[in-house]
Amino acid sequence: MKIESRDHTSWITIDDVGENGRPAFRVEAYVDVGHGRFIASNEDVSFFRLEEFATELDSFVLNRGLAPRLAGTYDTTIQFRAEGRTIWVEFVIGDAYGGNPRAQTYALTGGFEIEAGALVSLAAGFRHHRLPRMQSAIRPATVADAAAISALVQESFTRFVAPDWEPEARAVFMRESSPERLGASISAATFAAVAEVDDQIVGIILLPTPSRLALLFVRAAWHRRGIATQLWQAARGHIEAHHAATATVELNASLYAVAAYRALGFYPISEPFRKGGCRAIRMACWLPGLALTRAMP
Repeated sequence: MKIESRDHTSWITIDDVGENGRPAFRVEAYVDVGHGRFIASNEDVSFFRLEEFATELDSFVLNRGLAPRLAGTYDTTIQFRAEGRTIWVEFVIGDAYGGNPRAQTYALTGGFEIEAGALVSLAAGFRHHRLPRMQSAIRPATVADAAAISALVQESFTRFVAPDWEPEARAVFMRESSPERLGASISAATFAAVAEVDDQIVGIILLPTPSRLALLFVRAAWHRRGIATQLWQAARGHIEAHHAATATVELNASLYAVAAYRALGFYPISEPFRKGGCRAIRMACWLPGLALTRAMP
């Protein structure tokens, strides 16, 4: 799909590159402002609430008081809005790199006018790209789940996190994520939940206190399919409903997971650090921020 400026000098392309049921899009923007040209692309963007956006864009064709906004991972956004008879598309193409020596984020921000007559075909294009809803269930974790959760956590840790940790720190994590230790952690947690697909646990989230996220792991085959988002939304909803005084949730993110946490609304509040053989970045999510974002025109 191509969103092109009225003067044909700038455009955004959105291509479905998902495989094996995993939704992913390649998003590219090209902007020519005469004395400068800017290009940005991300080949692995997951969009949130794509079906709802497609419906709202349909309504925008006749109701220009709306401002449909499609949000995705890496802070990527595409928004349509009207100023009188003029239709604008505003965008952010984002990406992040969590490698050494420090995490970096990148973004191209811009916008351009489009032909009003293009809205109908664009709305049809987004309808075509609607994604099937994930058939997953979020439920409270129980002590009986401890063995399955331990296997998931240790498998993910070994593959994605352990290579950046020192051997002694790895051994400590493996002990602390044993079924026995996790069973005790689940019993004492402020919030602990699992995501299931076809009765198989594919994700886990655990907050020992309302303000600290200790575990958020998703089985590798289910990465970038919205599982972590569903788990975090469930935890966030619980905190907002039952621990209203908590305004911020913090965590220590592995360098591998920084971009994923950014997509959930967490932001770095420290430089990368080593402690006890672990390498991490402190991140935080300010819970009232979501309500403020939704209130923006």
